[in-house]
Amino acid sequence: MMAESVTQLCQSQTTVISGKKVTVVDTPGLFDPNAKIKDTQTEIARFIQMTLPGPHVIVLVTAIGRISQEDKSTLKKFKDQFGSGIEDHIIFLFTHRENLKRTEKTFCEYVSSTTKSFPILSKYGDRCVAFENASNGDGGDSQVQELMHVISRVTKANNGQCYTNQMYKARLDEIEDERQRKEREEKERLAREQAELRKKDKGSRGNPSKSCKEKGKKRKE
Repeated sequence: MMAESVTQLCQSQTTVISGKKVTVVDTPGLFDPNAKIKDTQTEIARFIQMTLPGPHVIVLVTAIGRISQEDKSTLKKFKDQFGSGIEDHIIFLFTHRENLKRTEKTFCEYVSSTTKSFPILSKYGDRCVAFENASNGDGGDSQVQELMHVISRVTKANNGQCYTNQMYKARLDEIEDERQRKEREEKERLAREQAELRKKDKGSRGNPSKSCKEKGKKRKE
């Protein structure tokens, strides 16, 4: 799942890795600012349906380099949409690991330095994996194995439980309750403002200003 994805529709593919059946659902940039809200909601529904009873892990993909504001915004929107329960299933996958060779930093050093601008990594530093885009053959296989190792560790930490459809529905209920609460508060605020305006208007009618009285006296003279 990326802030900007080349994938426009959810796509599912199942394979076997080290004897384990693995289903991967590639999602569009669910919270891409250029995406229409209706399209985003449709794809979220497709994603949930394709991963029933729910995903064991969510892999957030970004490139080695400066964490952009869009990356941060995407993660926030993602957590807002799915709730805090999704955090237990998140893994960060950084692409273009080969770029670290120019900085002479190890991946661990990069993650450590990035926590200043992306504090959440300090909490999930052990859930970070990096891929070299140019890697192939045995190198590519070892990267996949490293990712699978992290996935297994996260799944074990969650006692094998996935982020369920029921958890998402519960989050949708929370979002709807919050929407209704804000709507009530806005109506109450507008009612108070209107009542205050009526009160001021009534007061001004019952107590004409001094200037108006003086004008009335001059007309009589």
